[in-house]
Amino acid sequence: MVSISIANNITALSLLQFGQQSAFATTLLNSTSFSATSDAILKSLASAFSSSAKLQQQFSDALDKALKNGVASDGQKIHPDNARHNAMVDVILANRGDFPPEEFSIHNDLPDGASITTEIPSAAALKAAAFKAEVSQKQAAYDAAIDMSAAQVDPDVVKINAMSQVVKSLVLDSAEVGAENDTGSQALEILTRNYLSQA
Repeated sequence: MVSISIANNITALSLLQFGQQSAFATTLLNSTSFSATSDAILKSLASAFSSSAKLQQQFSDALDKALKNGVASDGQKIHPDNARHNAMVDVILANRGDFPPEEFSIHNDLPDGASITTEIPSAAALKAAAFKAEVSQKQAAYDAAIDMSAAQVDPDVVKINAMSQVVKSLVLDSAEVGAENDTGSQALEILTRNYLSQA
């Protein structure tokens, strides 16, 4: 009975150690199931994670989040290896400047025979996309501000517009009405009558 207890304790300890180690990005990077576009990229990834406690912590946090919230396409909880892959992608994208600047891919073979590959855009492409999104957001905010100011009526503009309508009605419209009543023959008759009366 003592030997069974010792065996159970050893198994529990080994599982605990595996669980703790699997939260390290370097454990994933050194596994045979993980690969990158090239050995140079893989070495760069391993170097970046092994030299940065911040990146390691972000990976661990992203892994915890992926394991808690991750759901596979079939509705089941996400596989831990899939969660590790997703956490790796999240950390690389969030800290793109700490990794090789060119576009590369990472690949992970899952235990059930499936695999997952993710293309990581180049640092320049991500910067361009971020800049485009920022400009688009600012343009949308500007357009909304213009629409809002156009919707608000300026009282001074209303007064000036009303006054111009009054002037138009009194001066221009009354002249047009008089011109419409006078025909060309009436004007000619008036001119001729004046000329004949003087003769």
